Amino acid sequence: MNSYNHFGSTSLTSQPSKQPDGPFSINNSAKADNWFASVSLAEELLKNHNLTLVATIKKNKREIPKEFLVTKNRELCSSYFGFQNNISIVSYMPRKNKIVLVLSTMHSSKTRDERSGLAKKPQIITFYYATKGAVDNMDRMTENYTVARRSNRWPLTVFYSILNIGAVNAQVIYHENSLTKYTRLQFLKILAKQLMDEQLQNRATILTLPKNNKTRLNIYGYKPTLQVTAAYQWLVVVPASSSGQSGHITVVATRTLQLVIHYSATVSSVISRKKLIKQLLREGVRELSLEMLNQLQRKQRRWWVRPWIQRREELGASSRLLQELKEEDPETYRNVLRMTAPQFQELLELVKPLVIVNKI
Repeated sequence: MNSYNHFGSTSLTSQPSKQPDGPFSINNSAKADNWFASVSLAEELLKNHNLTLVATIKKNKREIPKEFLVTKNRELCSSYFGFQNNISIVSYMPRKNKIVLVLSTMHSSKTRDERSGLAKKPQIITFYYATKGAVDNMDRMTENYTVARRSNRWPLTVFYSILNIGAVNAQVIYHENSLTKYTRLQFLKILAKQLMDEQLQNRATILTLPKNNKTRLNIYGYKPTLQVTAAYQWLVVVPASSSGQSGHITVVATRTLQLVIHYSATVSSVISRKKLIKQLLREGVRELSLEMLNQLQRKQRRWWVRPWIQRREELGASSRLLQELKEEDPETYRNVLRMTAPQFQELLELVKPLVIVNKI
């Protein structure tokens, strides 16, 4: 192992550091990942709050010596230590081209954890992973399959995080109480489908659902069923009565779509059937009345071509203005069309067979 006698731009002195005295001296330490950690924060917590800090730290911090970041020609599982005042920092290389930087105001020695074996992990590293390793693992799992979206609203970001963590916890609880094991992707698909089950069942009852949506519902096993919807041709099917008689009532509107209303087994009483029939007839009459009213209010076409358009053969620009320019002012005619009258006539003869309308 190696230790450096400089830390940033200032010299380091190896000074012993211990957990501050107090009723909670054993556990009076904070852990954090590199999103929050910095040397200034560690100094602030120790000086003003009597609280030690053990945290990973980002490589772009100016207090970190350049030698701590070099991986070329460096031995695997080697550790570089730096000490300054009550702050310790270790650079550990667990594998090729991988550097782990951990800052601590709780440790003050280069002690190696003998339990780590060939990994030769410093005690600072093992202490950090003892309590923070599970959090890092949680972050890794939530980042692989996340519901989060970029947002400037912190409450929404927190809500996304709660959903991600809740999904991980649900998988852990399920695996602890079931013999069936799923991968995270499989579990999330099953969980999402179960959460959407009620909504998908409701959507499957909509007959006017777009074809693409119906196809997706069929893939998930939800086949659309006939239910009461807004319709334009009414066909009410009355089930067989107790006496064996059956009948039907038909109310036809002018539109062509069709609605078939099925009585389910739950509609057993005569009173329920009578109420349902009255409601259906009332809605059918309303639809028929609206259709008739729309027909009465529909505007009759007064003409197919407006009169002023019909006069374009006599007063239109091509029939009158351009002809006057051709006869009285050929130069202006050429400036307007960017060609002379003979050139225009020649072009017109070429395209005339393509644009002329053949009247039958």
